[in-house]
Amino acid sequence: MGTITTFRTEKVLLGEKQIPANAYYGVQTQRGKDSPGSKDKTDFQQ
Repeated sequence: MGTITTFRTEKVLLGEKQIPANAYYGVQTQRGKDSPGSKDKTDFQQ
């Protein structure tokens, strides 16, 4: 069976973004990870 991931919604001036609930980072880091120009797609969750 797959794992179920829950999300929290963070709101900033650029809008809302879904962040994994167990993540220690915020919306700015998530936007960087999702950016097409991002070279490092490291998973920041540990």
